[in-house]
Amino acid sequence: MENPFRRVKAVDEEELIDLAFKSASNKVGEAEFDGDVVERARQMENLRIKTAGNRIFDKLKESSRSFPKFDKLPEVYKQLVKTLITEERLEKALSSQVWAANMVRNLQMSYYGKMKHGRHTQEFRIVRREFYGRVKSLLRKIGEDVRLLKELAPVLRRMPSLQNLPTIAIAGLPNVGKSSLLERISGSRPEIKSYPFTTKNLMMGYIDYGHKRIQIIDTPGLLDRPMSKRNKIEKQSIAAIQYIVDLVIYVFDTSETCGYTIEQQLKMYGELKGSFNKTVIPVANKSDIIGRKETSELGLEERVIDVSCETGDGVEELKKFIKELTKYI
Repeated sequence: MENPFRRVKAVDEEELIDLAFKSASNKVGEAEFDGDVVERARQMENLRIKTAGNRIFDKLKESSRSFPKFDKLPEVYKQLVKTLITEERLEKALSSQVWAANMVRNLQMSYYGKMKHGRHTQEFRIVRREFYGRVKSLLRKIGEDVRLLKELAPVLRRMPSLQNLPTIAIAGLPNVGKSSLLERISGSRPEIKSYPFTTKNLMMGYIDYGHKRIQIIDTPGLLDRPMSKRNKIEKQSIAAIQYIVDLVIYVFDTSETCGYTIEQQLKMYGELKGSFNKTVIPVANKSDIIGRKETSELGLEERVIDVSCETGDGVEELKKFIKELTKYI
Protein backbone atom coordinates (compact mmCIF):
# COMPACT_ATOMS: atom_id res chain seq x y z
CA MET A 1 0.00 0.00 0.00
CA GLU A 2 1.88 3.03 -1.25
CA ASN A 3 1.88 6.20 0.81
CA PRO A 4 -0.79 8.39 -0.88
CA PHE A 5 0.98 11.53 0.37
CA ARG A 6 4.36 10.76 -1.17
CA ARG A 7 4.00 13.54 -3.78
CA VAL A 8 2.29 16.27 -1.79
CA LYS A 9 3.61 19.77 -2.39
CA ALA A 10 3.32 22.91 -0.33
CA VAL A 11 4.18 26.51 -1.06
CA ASP A 12 6.02 29.10 0.99
CA GLU A 13 4.15 32.40 1.08
CA GLU A 14 7.18 34.72 0.85
CA GLU A 15 9.08 32.52 -1.59
CA LEU A 16 6.04 32.32 -3.86
CA ILE A 17 5.64 36.10 -3.93
CA ASP A 18 9.33 36.58 -4.65
CA LEU A 19 9.32 33.89 -7.35
CA ALA A 20 6.22 35.30 -9.04
CA PHE A 21 7.50 38.87 -9.18
CA LYS A 22 10.96 37.83 -10.38
CA SER A 23 9.42 35.64 -13.08
CA ALA A 24 7.35 38.63 -14.22
CA SER A 25 10.44 40.84 -14.47
CA ASN A 26 12.38 38.18 -16.36
CA LYS A 27 9.52 37.64 -18.78
CA VAL A 28 9.34 41.34 -19.55
CA GLY A 29 13.10 41.44 -20.10
CA GLU A 30 12.87 38.65 -22.67
CA ALA A 31 9.82 39.97 -24.55
CA GLU A 32 9.50 42.42 -27.46
CA PHE A 33 6.74 45.02 -27.56
CA ASP A 34 5.10 46.95 -30.40
CA GLY A 35 3.63 50.43 -30.70
CA ASP A 36 4.45 53.79 -29.19
CA VAL A 37 5.90 54.38 -25.73
CA VAL A 38 2.50 54.36 -24.02
CA GLU A 39 1.37 51.16 -25.74
CA ARG A 40 4.64 49.39 -24.98
CA ALA A 41 4.33 50.38 -21.31
CA ARG A 42 0.78 49.00 -21.26
CA GLN A 43 1.95 45.68 -22.76
CA MET A 44 4.87 45.42 -20.32
CA GLU A 45 2.74 45.92 -17.22
CA ASN A 46 0.00 43.60 -18.54
CA LEU A 47 2.65 40.92 -19.04
CA ARG A 48 3.88 41.39 -15.47
CA ILE A 49 0.32 40.99 -14.16
CA LYS A 50 -0.23 37.93 -16.34
CA THR A 51 3.06 36.22 -15.45
CA ALA A 52 2.99 36.92 -11.72
CA GLY A 53 -0.69 36.06 -11.40
CA ASN A 54 -0.38 32.84 -13.41
CA ARG A 55 2.61 31.68 -11.40
CA ILE A 56 0.79 32.18 -8.09
CA PHE A 57 -2.44 30.65 -9.43
CA ASP A 58 -0.63 27.58 -10.77
CA LYS A 59 1.42 26.97 -7.61
CA LEU A 60 -1.55 27.27 -5.27
CA LYS A 61 -3.66 24.96 -7.43
CA GLU A 62 -0.80 22.49 -7.82
CA SER A 63 -0.31 22.35 -4.06
CA SER A 64 -4.00 21.81 -3.34
CA ARG A 65 -4.38 19.13 -6.01
CA SER A 66 -1.31 17.24 -4.76
CA PHE A 67 -3.12 16.37 -1.51
CA PRO A 68 -5.42 13.36 -1.97
CA LYS A 69 -9.08 13.73 -1.04
CA PHE A 70 -9.53 12.65 2.56
CA ASP A 71 -12.63 10.56 1.88
CA LYS A 72 -10.73 8.62 -0.82
CA LEU A 73 -7.88 7.61 1.50
CA PRO A 74 -7.43 4.01 2.72
CA GLU A 75 -8.76 3.80 6.28
CA VAL A 76 -5.31 3.32 7.81
CA TYR A 77 -4.09 6.59 6.29
CA LYS A 78 -7.20 8.42 7.45
CA GLN A 79 -6.36 7.33 10.98
CA LEU A 80 -2.71 8.29 10.62
CA VAL A 81 -3.58 11.75 9.32
CA LYS A 82 -5.87 12.26 12.31
CA THR A 83 -2.86 11.86 14.60
CA LEU A 84 -1.54 15.08 13.06
CA ILE A 85 -4.54 17.21 12.09
CA THR A 86 -8.32 17.04 11.96
CA GLU A 87 -10.01 16.37 8.65
CA GLU A 88 -11.85 19.70 8.94
CA ARG A 89 -8.65 21.71 9.51
CA LEU A 90 -6.87 20.07 6.60
CA GLU A 91 -9.81 20.68 4.25
CA LYS A 92 -9.99 24.31 5.36
CA ALA A 93 -6.30 24.88 4.62
CA LEU A 94 -6.59 23.31 1.17
CA SER A 95 -9.82 25.17 0.38
CA SER A 96 -8.26 28.50 1.34
CA GLN A 97 -5.50 27.94 -1.22
CA VAL A 98 -8.06 27.19 -3.94
CA TRP A 99 -10.03 30.29 -2.91
CA ALA A 100 -6.90 32.46 -3.06
CA ALA A 101 -5.91 31.07 -6.47
CA ASN A 102 -9.35 31.92 -7.86
CA MET A 103 -9.21 35.38 -6.30
CA VAL A 104 -5.85 36.00 -7.99
CA ARG A 105 -7.41 35.06 -11.32
CA ASN A 106 -10.30 37.47 -10.68
CA LEU A 107 -7.86 40.24 -9.79
CA GLN A 108 -5.98 39.65 -13.05
CA MET A 109 -9.17 40.15 -15.05
CA SER A 110 -10.02 43.28 -13.08
CA TYR A 111 -6.58 44.85 -13.54
CA TYR A 112 -6.43 44.02 -17.24
CA GLY A 113 -9.55 46.18 -17.49
CA LYS A 114 -7.88 49.01 -15.59
CA MET A 115 -4.94 48.88 -17.98
CA LYS A 116 -7.22 49.56 -20.94
CA HIS A 117 -8.16 52.98 -19.60
CA GLY A 118 -4.64 54.19 -18.84
CA ARG A 119 -3.21 57.10 -20.84
CA HIS A 120 0.27 57.54 -19.35
CA THR A 121 3.17 55.16 -18.64
CA GLN A 122 3.11 56.10 -14.96
CA GLU A 123 -0.55 55.06 -14.69
CA PHE A 124 0.28 51.53 -15.87
CA ARG A 125 3.03 51.18 -13.27
CA ILE A 126 0.66 52.36 -10.52
CA VAL A 127 -2.00 49.85 -11.60
CA ARG A 128 0.50 46.99 -11.71
CA ARG A 129 1.92 47.89 -8.29
CA GLU A 130 -1.61 48.00 -6.93
CA PHE A 131 -2.18 44.50 -8.34
CA TYR A 132 1.03 43.30 -6.68
CA GLY A 133 -0.07 44.80 -3.38
CA ARG A 134 -3.50 43.15 -3.58
CA VAL A 135 -1.90 39.78 -4.33
CA LYS A 136 0.50 40.11 -1.40
CA SER A 137 -2.38 40.95 0.95
CA LEU A 138 -4.34 37.99 -0.36
CA LEU A 139 -1.53 35.53 0.28
CA ARG A 140 -0.89 36.94 3.72
CA LYS A 141 -4.59 36.58 4.50
CA ILE A 142 -4.26 32.79 4.04
CA GLY A 143 -0.75 32.76 5.51
CA GLU A 144 -1.70 30.60 8.49
CA ASP A 145 -3.14 27.90 6.19
CA VAL A 146 -0.18 28.06 3.82
CA ARG A 147 2.29 27.68 6.69
CA LEU A 148 0.30 24.79 8.15
CA LEU A 149 0.45 22.87 4.86
CA LYS A 150 4.14 23.65 4.49
CA GLU A 151 4.84 22.12 7.92
CA LEU A 152 2.51 19.19 7.32
CA ALA A 153 3.70 18.17 3.83
CA PRO A 154 7.14 16.72 4.75
CA VAL A 155 5.60 14.82 7.68
CA LEU A 156 2.96 13.27 5.42
CA ARG A 157 5.57 12.37 2.81
CA ARG A 158 7.46 10.42 5.49
CA MET A 159 4.52 8.17 6.27
CA PRO A 160 5.28 4.53 5.51
CA SER A 161 4.31 2.82 2.30
CA LEU A 162 2.83 -0.25 3.93
CA GLN A 163 3.18 -3.50 2.05
CA ASN A 164 -0.05 -5.37 1.43
CA LEU A 165 1.12 -8.38 3.45
CA PRO A 166 -0.08 -10.34 6.47
CA THR A 167 1.14 -8.15 9.33
CA ILE A 168 2.08 -8.93 12.92
CA ALA A 169 2.66 -6.40 15.70
CA ILE A 170 4.97 -7.20 18.63
CA ALA A 171 3.78 -5.90 22.00
CA GLY A 172 4.81 -6.15 25.63
CA LEU A 173 6.16 -4.03 28.44
CA PRO A 174 9.62 -2.41 28.07
CA ASN A 175 12.76 -4.59 28.24
CA VAL A 176 10.99 -7.92 27.73
CA GLY A 177 12.90 -8.49 24.47
CA LYS A 178 10.52 -7.33 21.73
CA SER A 179 13.19 -5.93 19.41
CA SER A 180 15.41 -8.98 19.97
CA LEU A 181 12.49 -11.25 19.10
CA LEU A 182 11.82 -9.27 15.92
CA GLU A 183 15.44 -9.71 14.93
CA ARG A 184 15.36 -13.45 15.74
CA ILE A 185 12.21 -14.32 13.81
CA SER A 186 13.06 -12.14 10.81
CA GLY A 187 16.58 -13.53 10.65
CA SER A 188 18.21 -10.12 10.22
CA ARG A 189 18.59 -6.78 11.87
CA PRO A 190 15.20 -5.04 11.55
CA GLU A 191 14.71 -2.01 9.36
CA ILE A 192 14.32 0.96 11.68
CA LYS A 193 12.43 4.05 10.52
CA SER A 194 11.10 7.15 12.19
CA TYR A 195 7.51 7.89 11.32
CA PRO A 196 5.26 10.70 12.54
CA PHE A 197 2.72 8.47 14.24
CA THR A 198 5.17 6.76 16.59
CA THR A 199 6.73 8.28 19.69
CA LYS A 200 10.16 6.83 18.90
CA ASN A 201 10.80 4.59 15.89
CA LEU A 202 8.96 1.99 13.91
CA MET A 203 10.95 -1.22 13.47
CA MET A 204 10.04 -3.59 10.69
CA GLY A 205 11.14 -7.10 9.78
CA TYR A 206 9.91 -9.85 7.49
CA ILE A 207 9.54 -13.65 7.53
CA ASP A 208 9.62 -15.48 4.22
CA TYR A 209 7.84 -18.81 3.83
CA GLY A 210 8.63 -19.82 0.28
CA HIS A 211 6.75 -17.33 -1.88
CA LYS A 212 4.84 -15.88 1.06
CA ARG A 213 6.11 -12.95 3.10
CA ILE A 214 4.88 -11.75 6.50
CA GLN A 215 5.48 -8.22 7.76
CA ILE A 216 6.35 -7.76 11.44
CA ILE A 217 6.40 -4.43 13.25
CA ASP A 218 7.52 -3.28 16.67
CA THR A 219 6.28 0.14 17.78
CA PRO A 220 8.28 1.38 20.78
CA GLY A 221 6.34 3.81 22.92
CA LEU A 222 2.93 2.64 21.75
CA LEU A 223 2.28 -0.98 22.64
CA ASP A 224 4.36 -1.09 25.81
CA ARG A 225 2.34 0.70 28.48
CA PRO A 226 -1.22 0.95 29.79
CA MET A 227 -3.83 2.82 27.77
CA SER A 228 -4.41 5.20 30.69
CA LYS A 229 -0.85 6.51 30.28
CA ARG A 230 -1.16 7.21 26.56
CA ASN A 231 -2.04 10.60 25.16
CA LYS A 232 -4.69 11.29 22.52
CA ILE A 233 -2.26 11.07 19.60
CA GLU A 234 -0.87 7.73 20.80
CA LYS A 235 -4.37 6.31 21.18
CA GLN A 236 -5.17 7.44 17.64
CA SER A 237 -1.93 5.84 16.44
CA ILE A 238 -2.94 2.53 17.99
CA ALA A 239 -6.30 2.81 16.25
CA ALA A 240 -4.43 3.27 12.96
CA ILE A 241 -2.17 0.29 13.56
CA GLN A 242 -5.21 -1.92 14.08
CA TYR A 243 -6.12 -1.43 10.43
CA ILE A 244 -2.89 -3.04 9.21
CA VAL A 245 -2.29 -5.68 11.90
CA ASP A 246 -3.65 -9.22 11.53
CA LEU A 247 -2.01 -10.78 14.62
CA VAL A 248 -0.30 -9.56 17.77
CA ILE A 249 2.61 -11.27 19.53
CA TYR A 250 2.64 -10.36 23.21
CA VAL A 251 6.03 -10.95 24.86
CA PHE A 252 6.21 -11.97 28.52
CA ASP A 253 9.37 -12.02 30.62
CA THR A 254 8.65 -14.66 33.28
CA SER A 255 12.11 -14.10 34.79
CA GLU A 256 10.89 -10.58 35.71
CA THR A 257 14.40 -9.25 34.95
CA CYS A 258 12.69 -6.64 32.77
CA GLY A 259 11.66 -4.85 35.95
CA TYR A 260 7.96 -5.74 35.76
CA THR A 261 6.15 -8.40 37.74
CA ILE A 262 4.12 -11.17 36.15
CA GLU A 263 0.99 -9.47 37.48
CA GLN A 264 1.87 -6.21 35.73
CA GLN A 265 2.59 -8.04 32.48
CA LEU A 266 -0.68 -9.97 32.69
CA LYS A 267 -2.60 -6.75 33.28
CA MET A 268 -1.07 -5.22 30.16
CA TYR A 269 -1.79 -8.42 28.23
CA GLY A 270 -5.45 -8.31 29.25
CA GLU A 271 -5.74 -4.64 28.31
CA LEU A 272 -4.15 -5.24 24.93
CA LYS A 273 -6.52 -8.10 24.18
CA GLY A 274 -9.39 -5.84 25.11
CA SER A 275 -8.09 -3.00 22.92
CA PHE A 276 -7.19 -5.06 19.86
CA ASN A 277 -9.86 -7.12 18.18
CA LYS A 278 -7.10 -9.44 16.94
CA THR A 279 -5.63 -12.84 17.73
CA VAL A 280 -2.92 -12.39 20.37
CA ILE A 281 -0.09 -14.95 20.63
CA PRO A 282 1.50 -15.08 24.12
CA VAL A 283 5.24 -15.72 23.98
CA ALA A 284 7.45 -16.21 27.06
CA ASN A 285 10.96 -14.90 26.39
CA LYS A 286 14.20 -15.54 28.32
CA SER A 287 13.64 -19.29 28.66
CA ASP A 288 17.42 -19.65 29.16
CA ILE A 289 17.35 -17.81 32.50
CA ILE A 290 17.52 -20.18 35.46
CA GLY A 291 14.88 -19.59 38.11
CA ARG A 292 12.34 -18.02 35.79
CA LYS A 293 8.71 -18.83 36.52
CA GLU A 294 6.99 -21.55 34.54
CA THR A 295 4.62 -20.44 31.81
CA SER A 296 1.87 -22.37 33.59
CA GLU A 297 2.05 -19.74 36.31
CA LEU A 298 0.70 -17.20 33.83
CA GLY A 299 -2.62 -18.98 34.14
CA LEU A 300 -3.51 -18.48 30.48
CA GLU A 301 -5.81 -20.78 28.57
CA GLU A 302 -4.03 -19.91 25.32
CA ARG A 303 -0.95 -21.77 24.17
CA VAL A 304 2.20 -20.02 25.39
CA ILE A 305 5.38 -20.50 23.34
CA ASP A 306 8.68 -20.48 25.24
CA VAL A 307 11.59 -18.80 23.45
CA SER A 308 15.02 -17.46 24.18
CA CYS A 309 16.16 -14.54 22.07
CA GLU A 310 19.61 -15.08 23.56
CA THR A 311 20.04 -18.71 22.37
CA GLY A 312 17.36 -18.94 19.68
CA ASP A 313 15.54 -21.79 21.43
CA GLY A 314 11.86 -21.98 20.50
CA VAL A 315 12.14 -19.44 17.66
CA GLU A 316 11.54 -22.00 14.90
CA GLU A 317 8.52 -23.35 16.77
CA LEU A 318 7.13 -19.81 16.98
CA LYS A 319 7.72 -19.24 13.27
CA LYS A 320 5.87 -22.45 12.41
CA PHE A 321 2.99 -21.38 14.62
CA ILE A 322 2.88 -17.98 12.90
CA LYS A 323 2.90 -19.70 9.50
CA GLU A 324 -0.04 -21.84 10.51
CA LEU A 325 -2.04 -18.89 11.85
CA THR A 326 -1.41 -16.75 8.75
CA LYS A 327 -2.04 -19.54 6.25
CA TYR A 328 -5.33 -18.10 5.10
CA ILE A 329 -4.58 -14.38 5.51
